[in-house]
Formats: sequence, structure tokens, C-alpha cells
Amino acid sequence: MCRYLDGVGEMYFIQVLENGEYISVGDVTVKPENPPIAIWVEKYRGVGIGAKVMKTVIGRLSSLGYKKITGSTVYKWNVASQKMHERLGFTRVGENDKDYIYEGSLKMPQENAKAELFERTPIPKAVLRRLIKKAEATV
Repeated sequence: MCRYLDGVGEMYFIQVLENGEYISVGDVTVKPENPPIAIWVEKYRGVGIGAKVMKTVIGRLSSLGYKKITGSTVYKWNVASQKMHERLGFTRVGENDKDYIYEGSLKMPQENAKAELFERTPIPKAVLRRLIKKAEATV
């Protein structure tokens, strides 16, 4: 699965600093259509990591020249993810039996402009991984 995700976008592990060591707690694939974010470790769900990661995805896609994210699917039971998408300016554009489908411009509201760190220069993948780690370590 990781090989597939990295082939369709830029796949990263989401890591947090725990007991002086970075541990993987999820993954994200940076791509303009339905960028998946998964937080595997339950204690790290609902604490803002998904929003920080989505802001980073928005910034990275913007730096790559994309204008919007399309087809972002969110399970209907995942109210926290629905609220996060809406807070970041996404609009619900459809639904099916299990999911709501969101779309959003890569221009974030000013108060959510933390992803600007990608707008200055392209950042190598290894550094992007490190930046995600640092962002999550502060949660």
C-alpha cells in the first residue's frame, strides 16, 4: 500500500515526539485528488494533528502549482474530520452511502496560513518529513 500511495503522490509518515523519540502515528499522501490522512494511534486522534497535516498538504500542493483539492472523501461517522475540512474552507460537494465528498481551494483563510513555509522554496522530501515531525511534536 505504501508503494502505491507514494506512486500516486508524495507519501509521508506522520510522526510525534514521544519519550525523546519520534514514532509513526499515521500517514498522509500529498496529492490534489482525495489526499488520504490516516491517524493510526487512537490517542492522537482529535488533538489537531489532522488539521496541521492538512494545512501542510495545502501548502505543499500550492507550492507545486495546484489550485484546489478535489474529491476529498470523509466517512459520514467522522464528524471531527468533517468539521476540520469545513474550518479550512472546504465545501461539501457530494455524498454516497458511506462518505461526504469535499472540495477546496488551496488558498487558505488567513488565520490558517501556517502552510506558508512551503511557498518560499521547494523543500526536499526528507525535510518535509522533518517539518511534519516538528509540527506534530508540538501538539
